[in-house]
Amino acid sequence: MSEVKKPPRLHRQGLLFSSRKRKRSPSPSPANKSTIPHNPQFPEKKTIETSILILSDTHGHSALPSLLPENLDLDAVIHCGDLSQCGEIEDYKRTLDLLKAIPASIKLVIPGNHDLSLDPSFATHSSPAFTATERQDLYAQALELWTSPSAKEARIILLDPGFQTFALSNGANLHIYTTPYMPFPPTVSTSEWAFGYPSSHDIYNPPGSGIWYSIPSGTPQTLIQDEKRGGIDVLISHGPPRYRLDRTEEGENVGCKNIWRAVRRCRPRVHAFGHVHAGYGADVVRWREEGKEGLPRDDDIDDGIEEVKRVDGRMVEGGVRLIEAKGARKGGETLFVNAALMGDEVLERTPWVVEIELERAKVN
Repeated sequence: MSEVKKPPRLHRQGLLFSSRKRKRSPSPSPANKSTIPHNPQFPEKKTIETSILILSDTHGHSALPSLLPENLDLDAVIHCGDLSQCGEIEDYKRTLDLLKAIPASIKLVIPGNHDLSLDPSFATHSSPAFTATERQDLYAQALELWTSPSAKEARIILLDPGFQTFALSNGANLHIYTTPYMPFPPTVSTSEWAFGYPSSHDIYNPPGSGIWYSIPSGTPQTLIQDEKRGGIDVLISHGPPRYRLDRTEEGENVGCKNIWRAVRRCRPRVHAFGHVHAGYGADVVRWREEGKEGLPRDDDIDDGIEEVKRVDGRMVEGGVRLIEAKGARKGGETLFVNAALMGDEVLERTPWVVEIELERAKVN
């Protein structure tokens, strides 16, 4: 078996999670198979308070930089990609250890641009570092690891791109859209960038949805249609949208302009991402009400926005930053969360916990 080659790096550091025993929740089931009990004599609340841990860019580390609070009650975990440094199998194993240690009934994962061996096109890309057989072997190993019985037992799900709904163990429906895709930077080889596509292409917006300056390249899996507006609880991407927590240490905005346009149209309640380590943080955007002018005519930083507020969250015993977004209006506000934890070779930043009201799953 072949392994991805990479330069040496500093010894990994980090603490293990609290070992407090928790009652195991049942595995998540599709929304149409929910079996939540209901007593018609006592009308149920239409929404359920839900706590979601969001992290990204752990790059093969096996533990977070500090303990999770013992009293933290999580309903779901979201990892926004860069599970490894260069697609190494050993890095994936450490990331799986990190996720397995988190006490939650479902852990939703997407890959990032560093996770080369999880990209289906990795097996066919030409690269001087690997033979075709080695690439195919590495892709098969990576996929087998993330879909293994031990990953399933830990309720870890490697997500396909597109729309999905999960019935959580707390009785809520979680509607998500996921995408690992990012435009190729002009100075990076396509063989060194997973889930890339030409920057002149737009895979998210259908033709006719506002301004248009890219080659329409969306598929049924990647396109975000107008009817999805207000219907996405969490949009999960690896990279940030343009102008939202996407500024590098050099001060350059490197987010994707096309996913920014899509987010501005569909207005998810939360947009979770990473990739730009220096952009770590959270903003709440209150969208401008659309009048006769319709969608904005340009993609400047403030187009379509009424107000932006920086959100620091509340530190909980040093382990997480808590954001209460239970009052966010569907289609009126979006919480943007850059959850990149990586600092200088070690995980230095704190994961986010977002508390949100989700619709109650219907009982058949």
